[in-house]
Amino acid sequence: YCKQVLEHVEDPRPLLADVARVLRPGGWLMGSTSQLEPYHSLSVGNITPYGLHRLLAAAGIDLDEVRPGIDGLTLTTHRALGMPAFTRRYWARESPLNRAVGVAARARRLDARRANAAKLVLCGQFAFAGVRRPA
Repeated sequence: YCKQVLEHVEDPRPLLADVARVLRPGGWLMGSTSQLEPYHSLSVGNITPYGLHRLLAAAGIDLDEVRPGIDGLTLTTHRALGMPAFTRRYWARESPLNRAVGVAARARRLDARRANAAKLVLCGQFAFAGVRRPA
């Protein structure tokens, strides 16, 4: 078990190479990272899902799944309002903009993958799962 805040790591490539080194072939790496999160202190990188895919691939880990977390607008609102308790609920349930994108996706009859991709464009954080390639 290793806990690193990926967007706080100056150069994540050596870290991910080390993760791949100690991860068994077929072993899973799971985590989350902030993307477009406003005023996120100590961040030195703004890792997008595509950027994460490239970083993991270079380390020998296949990105298996990416899921949107809280949206960027809700994060901005949370900070602008002084981080009140009532906005923290959106870390545990779907945030307002993600909900609206989901409604629009259903109205347009988009499949879950395309709806997820639309949410990822606007997300402030996302979760991921990757699996180490066999040696």
